[in-house]
Amino acid sequence: MTDMENQLTVIDGNDVFTIEEQDTLNQEIDRIISAHKNNRQEINRLVFECTAALTEADDVSRKLENKGFFRRLIGGITGSNKRLQDKINSNMRAAQYASQVTLQKLAEQNLMTFDLLTAVNNKLNASLEATNEMFKTQFMMMGKFFLKNRRDIASLDLRLHAVEKNVKLLNWQNSIEYLDFQGVEYGELDDAAKIACLVGDFYELTGGTWSTSDLLLLKAALGQVGISPHHKVNYFQMIKTIANTPALQQKLLGNQIIKPIANPSYLISLGTLEKWDALDARERYLVYGVENILQEQGIDADTDKVKSSLVKKYMKQCADVNLDTDVEMYDLLLDLLYNIETGKEEKLILSADQERIQLFLTDHTKNAFETIRSAAAGGESKALYMLAEYYRRGYGVVTIDEKLTSDYYKKSYEAGYPVAVYGIVSTLPENADERAGILDKVRDEIISRANSGDVFAQNTIGSMYYHGRGIGQAYEKALEWYQKAAGKGYAQAQFNLGYMYYHGQGVKQSYEKAVEWYQKAAEQGDVTSQFHLGNMYENGRGVKRSYERAAKWYQKAAEQGDAQAQSYLGNMYEKGQGIEQSYEKAVEWYQKSAKQGNADGQYHLGYMYNHGQGIELSYEKAVEWYQKSAEQGNADGQYHLGYMYVNGCGIKQSFERAVKWYRKAAEQGDACGQNDLGTMYECGYGVEQSYEKAVSWYRKSAEQGNADGQFYLGYMYKNGRGVEQSYEKAVKWYRKAAEQGNALAQNNLGNMHETGRGVEQSYEKAVAWYRKAAEQGNAVGQYNLGDMYEYGKGVEQSYEKAVEWYRKAAEQGDALTQYTLGSMYENGRGVLQSNEKARYWYTKAADQGYMDAIRALWRL
Repeated sequence: MTDMENQLTVIDGNDVFTIEEQDTLNQEIDRIISAHKNNRQEINRLVFECTAALTEADDVSRKLENKGFFRRLIGGITGSNKRLQDKINSNMRAAQYASQVTLQKLAEQNLMTFDLLTAVNNKLNASLEATNEMFKTQFMMMGKFFLKNRRDIASLDLRLHAVEKNVKLLNWQNSIEYLDFQGVEYGELDDAAKIACLVGDFYELTGGTWSTSDLLLLKAALGQVGISPHHKVNYFQMIKTIANTPALQQKLLGNQIIKPIANPSYLISLGTLEKWDALDARERYLVYGVENILQEQGIDADTDKVKSSLVKKYMKQCADVNLDTDVEMYDLLLDLLYNIETGKEEKLILSADQERIQLFLTDHTKNAFETIRSAAAGGESKALYMLAEYYRRGYGVVTIDEKLTSDYYKKSYEAGYPVAVYGIVSTLPENADERAGILDKVRDEIISRANSGDVFAQNTIGSMYYHGRGIGQAYEKALEWYQKAAGKGYAQAQFNLGYMYYHGQGVKQSYEKAVEWYQKAAEQGDVTSQFHLGNMYENGRGVKRSYERAAKWYQKAAEQGDAQAQSYLGNMYEKGQGIEQSYEKAVEWYQKSAKQGNADGQYHLGYMYNHGQGIELSYEKAVEWYQKSAEQGNADGQYHLGYMYVNGCGIKQSFERAVKWYRKAAEQGDACGQNDLGTMYECGYGVEQSYEKAVSWYRKSAEQGNADGQFYLGYMYKNGRGVEQSYEKAVKWYRKAAEQGNALAQNNLGNMHETGRGVEQSYEKAVAWYRKAAEQGNAVGQYNLGDMYEYGKGVEQSYEKAVEWYRKAAEQGDALTQYTLGSMYENGRGVLQSNEKARYWYTKAADQGYMDAIRALWRL
């Protein structure tokens, strides 16, 4: 062998590039190799792509940008050098020279592995069979280059690792004659079975990592099972035999399966196996189609021949190889190892377990669910875990079910999956003593699995760090683990990540980022994320507010059985936000939520019964649902239950029980509960009377912006009850309530302006505030506005308008106004004088015990 065999000189660079261009090209190639030298997958692809370029026919008129390997090569090697890029793109020989230089540099830097070179050479041999005589010399020159580099690698490895031995492999080699496959000793198996067993054993023993000396040891192993390393066999027939024998394929792949391979041009044996499998399963229709055509033409269809022909034509089209070629046994063995190693690195070979996990993460359909459920029925621990996840999060496939979730977590743990224990622990009360003990037993195993890439373990470790369960709380570490799992498409981790962004835990707070992650999970059907995304749209957090989109996401979550979403969707129907208003549909969703025990849904259902909206009015049923909600700690339910006790609606009146429920709501910060509890203290209903405590609760309510609380606090300041009298502070709180539309406060603020207490006296401002109260139907405000018209204070005097407002108040039953309206009739002011009508209104006031009206009746 001459030194020239170390050089690859298929193309003379001087024929296509200037010296300057060659220098630039060398620099760019050095750059791309440097960028990828630690990435085995990228180097492998680069070798195959360069080899493919060198085996293309010369056609200067053809543009190459549509060919995958050139598109990648041009974009990577030449960077922004447009002139050089155009030359490579339009001139095949220029592209081939660039590929040749790349391969030479990879060889010089020892970046091509022994098994890779064998796989590439095998493809060259198959391509050689498929091409014409014109290019055979070029192909053979490349083959010599690859084989020489393979010998150099072997020689170098032996020099560097002369004293290193893989004990496991040596022991395996020494015991090969005693090993058997399905009861038949290796030496007695046929060639295909021997190869499958040797490759399967070797990969399992090395864990997918081997040295060149390990690969050379396989030569001796071949001899020990009766095969000469140089013995030639038909490449296709060997692969087909393995594909047709499920047990052999399982032995070869370690009970794993091959995913569809988009580009089999660099994975010839694996691509062939996968296509054969596909024709037996998802692409079986192709075989049936060909058989039907043959039968229609009166030709007996041989299924094996049909499949063989389809596979060969597929690989010829996609990889430009002729599978019907001879290959040495040792080279076939190395080729299979290279294919399996690369397939696993690129996640093209997965265990059935991994395949189901991929289904769970990416395919949220009924078919995927049934596949997982079938495995779970067989007791597979991770499948049981995934079933628990389905029933916990819905995924657009099943209705969520807490009991089934809990049951499947337990079954998964009992079947040997330690990660499931966290799901069990999560159902226990926070203060349960057994929490820590259970997690302590499996914590290390969960961490180990997380470090090994188990997506469920990664999310679980994140949750352990987040909650401080079984491990010290650390938001930053929780975030780190959630990101790992979320990046793999796990919806629950995506939600968890969004939740941390929402609250700014371990990361800068960002509603926009929260929405981004909620959206990813929601689109996978994750019910919790759908609800939270709806809430973001309803409140305009991180997105433009949209009641329509809020209703859409609430609907999706509600239809999967999420009780909180059902309640929120009911509320959208009740208010007609983002959806056509319908009290009936609101009730329907509130009922679904309430029956699941959701406190918010129970409260709202009680409210609908209380007001007869969308359902027949029933105070008794309102109380029933308020009670259920209140007992779960819902502040709205507690407040309204207290209100029902005060008024004796649907239940026997009890001020004491009213106080109990008002207090529970008030202590949770419910402003209405705080205000009404203040009233109970002010009046001494159900509790010892105390103006001071009344003021305390009114203040809490007022400071939360509750208009009633603000009015009553102003009232206490005005009258000096439980607090030092202060007209100024009374005005302050009256104004806050009045500006929120509180009619009582508007009237009282008008009175403060009329009398000049705590504020500069102004009839005009008094009239303005009286009018606001009057127009809301406040009887006192109507009377006061009428009084201002009668006496011309702050407005032009008008008996007619005075009567108009007096009448409104009188018709509401205000005794003072009824008496005053009677006086207007008696004296004929603003109306025609009428003793009869005067007597009518005096009588109404007198019936309420108003003494001036009684005296007026005596006078008439």
